[in-house]
Formats: sequence, C-alpha cells, structure tokens
Amino acid sequence: MCNGSVRARGPANIVDRRGAGIVPIGIESFADVARSFVYVDKTLLAAELIDMRGVTLFCRPRRFGKSTALRMLQSYFEAPVEGHIEDRRELFEGLAISAAGDYYTSEQGAHPVIYLGLNACGGDTWEATKASIA
Repeated sequence: MCNGSVRARGPANIVDRRGAGIVPIGIESFADVARSFVYVDKTLLAAELIDMRGVTLFCRPRRFGKSTALRMLQSYFEAPVEGHIEDRRELFEGLAISAAGDYYTSEQGAHPVIYLGLNACGGDTWEATKASIA
C-alpha cells in the first residue's frame, strides 16, 4: 500500500459537517478537520490496516494528506485516558468506517498509540539529522 490510499469501495465520500466549504491546508489535527473543514473520508484505511496486519508504508507527495490520514488513524485506534485523551467516537459517526461493521468498530479506541512526528527533524549531514532526532 505504498500509495497511501484504500482500495476503491465505491465513490469518494466528501465530508463537510459545517457546510463552510473550507479546505484544511496545513491542519493536521483530525478532530479539527472532521469538525470544521471539507475532507475526503479515508476512514476505511483503518479497516484495511486491521485486515492486512504487518507493516505499512505511506509514501505520497507533499500536501497529499499523509499526516491527516495518520492522525485519523491515531484518533480511531487510540484508547481514551481520563484527563489526557478524550473519547473520539463521535468524530467517526456517519463516516465510512462506522458502516463497515462491528468487527471494525470493536477496534476503535482499544489500543495504546505512539505517534512519532519527524517533520521537524533534519539537517545537512547525517550527524546533524541524528542529533535533531535525538
């Protein structure tokens, strides 16, 4: 799945809950995107990952929604922790994954998630990049 997309399961579902028609440029928070912006429903990516298991590489061009898709997966799988991580089930109501079946919804909010963002890391040499990551 190097292209970062799900297998075609019908027409694309465009979601705009506020009806404002604003595209979320530069916004990675799935909660913000789901509540306030226009986006393409890629929640079936969670179902595909559950079915596949193993390692998945998401390689798409810049500005193609990789970070938003990964934040969506984090929001879907991450277990709520009182006082720290809210229950995000309402974000997925009416989206494709909510109609995919109980097998997939039972995985929602059931896992600890570690999210490592490396977009601020870098350098001109390997040593500089390694120091930035450390």
